[in-house]
Amino acid sequence: MKYWLIIGVVVTLVSCDTEDDKPGTSEVEIVENNAPKVVVDSAGIDFEADREIIDEKTIERGVKIKWYEHGEGEKIKSGDMVNIDYKVYLENGEVIDAVEGMKEFMNETIANGHYPIVHGVFGGKTGIRDEVMPPSLEGGRESLGVVDACQGRFTSAELIEWLEQDSLVLFSASKFFQAPPFCGAVIVPCTIADQLFHSNITPKEMLTSNGLGAYLTDKELPPCLNSWKNHLRDEGKNNIGLALRWEAGLIALEQLASVSDEKRITNINAWSAAVTQMVNNESQLEAWCSIHSIISIRVSNNNDGWLNMEDCRHLFRLMSVDVSSA
Repeated sequence: MKYWLIIGVVVTLVSCDTEDDKPGTSEVEIVENNAPKVVVDSAGIDFEADREIIDEKTIERGVKIKWYEHGEGEKIKSGDMVNIDYKVYLENGEVIDAVEGMKEFMNETIANGHYPIVHGVFGGKTGIRDEVMPPSLEGGRESLGVVDACQGRFTSAELIEWLEQDSLVLFSASKFFQAPPFCGAVIVPCTIADQLFHSNITPKEMLTSNGLGAYLTDKELPPCLNSWKNHLRDEGKNNIGLALRWEAGLIALEQLASVSDEKRITNINAWSAAVTQMVNNESQLEAWCSIHSIISIRVSNNNDGWLNMEDCRHLFRLMSVDVSSA
């Protein structure tokens, strides 16, 4: 099966607007004497059952944390970072099923004569993933599904599955494959590529120097976008930086091309375990979360706590300083 790779194209996507239901990193001020305790193990708890809420707290962005019971773990201290497995509820207590909700949104949008573009993230900076990636309905004629797989942490089978459901796949060699930043591409399934090739509509206003023309030339486009080339052609402009970044990225891709997914996953898991152990051997560090070879590390503040976000930014700046002549 043939797929086109568009190097350097950045697609502007339409996303569903939600209110106060996006997870994020928040600094929560907690009174020591009344601090809640971490539930060590939530396995087996029926979250849908009616139960009495004994405690709750509202934090940044309107997110509410409710306790049915307090665990036996250590108390959370100000500045602590914890991994919370949560469900998102509406104000009436109804649990949000993001997959079903997005299907309903798509069906309603299509019924109203609109064209939805649905964006799914297959792994953010902490490794957390959406469970279901959006397809393009009717080969892209009714909707467009976009899979953000820029982390590069996916299997061949997963990539084939996305392309067979006609999803565009955003990809970068800058993350897992360690190429320089902004080494991006869009992988276009053949069904969508065929429609683009035969389309007589060219988004001229999007191809000006104020749009894609500011960082894309005709030389990066595949044959399915030949109709765009005249609007981006500039013999005096060559995207040398992008070419060099992909030269570095392709080396890593080629080195792993002959390694099976099973062997690669086994080696990645072994690497993650070894790095986690190495970090935890340092008294000032703790690998508090490891997902898909992304290891999140927190640093001691030498006062029975951990560095907060601002402290970590300052530490990062210090680590970036050239002290070779000091």
